[in-house]
Amino acid sequence: MATPPLRSQHVTDSCPPYIKQKLTDKRKARRRWQITRTPEAKQTYNKHAKELKHLLHTHKNTGMQQYLENLTPHKDTNYSLWKTTRKLEPQHHIPPLILQNNTSARTDKQKATTFAHHLSTVFRPFPSQATTEEGIMQELRSPYQMAPPLQKTYISEVKNIIQYNTNPTKAPGYDLLTGTVLKELSQKGICALTQIYNAILRLEYFPRYWKIGQIIMIAKPGKDPTEVTYRPISLLPLLSKILEKNTVTTPDTPPNSKTTNTRSSVWISASTWNHRTNAV
Repeated sequence: MATPPLRSQHVTDSCPPYIKQKLTDKRKARRRWQITRTPEAKQTYNKHAKELKHLLHTHKNTGMQQYLENLTPHKDTNYSLWKTTRKLEPQHHIPPLILQNNTSARTDKQKATTFAHHLSTVFRPFPSQATTEEGIMQELRSPYQMAPPLQKTYISEVKNIIQYNTNPTKAPGYDLLTGTVLKELSQKGICALTQIYNAILRLEYFPRYWKIGQIIMIAKPGKDPTEVTYRPISLLPLLSKILEKNTVTTPDTPPNSKTTNTRSSVWISASTWNHRTNAV
C-alpha cells in the first residue's frame, strides 16, 4: 500500500502587526535586562510586558465581540448561532439555603450553622452498650488476650502503597496532601514516614489530627429548594488512609514490582482498633 500524501496545513496568522512589533520590543528589552541587570532595563522590560498584555487582552475581547455579533440562526452562516449554543455546558443553579425564619442564608457562618444543624438531626450516633462507668473501666483494664500485637511495617510496604494503591486524582483532606505530592517523596521521606507509622503501631495511639475529616456538602439536583437536600462527603488526610491500608490488609503488590511483600495479613476490626487506641 502506498503512503498517502501529506496534506499541507495552512496556519492563519491573525495577530496584527502592532502586536508583533510590541512582542519584538519586549523580547529585546528582556534580553537587554538579562545582560545588564540594571534597574532602568528592568523598568523598560516591565513596561513593554505590561503594554503587550493589555494589547493582547484588548485584541481578544474585540475578536470575541465580532464573533458574537456575526452569529445568526440563518442558513447563510451555516446556523452558527445554534451550533455555538449547543457547545455551551448547562449551568445548574444551586438554590440558597432557607433558614427557619424563611430567610436565605447569605454569610458563611449562617450556611455552616444550617448544615451543622441538619447533620446533627440526620446522623445520630448509635446508643452506647455500656450502662455504668464501672463496666467501662473494667473493660479498659481487661487484658487483650485475643488481640495480638500489631506488627511493624516496612519501607517497601509503604512505598508500594504510595506508588500503586494511591490515586493521585483523589481530593485531599484539610492538610492538602495529595497522592501526587506523596509520589514525589524521596527515599529519606518514605523512611521518615515509615518511622512515624511504626511509632503509632508501637504506642497503639492514633493521632487525633488524622481523624479530622473535612465535610463538603454537594447539592442534589432536582430537589426541593426549601429543604436541605445535600449529600455530605468526608475527606480524611491521605496519611491516615495509607496507615489504614497497611494495617488492616496486606497491600497488593503488582507482579512487575521488584519488591515483594513478606508481611502477613493482619485483620483488625474497627471496634478493636478504637478500643486499643482509646485505652492508651
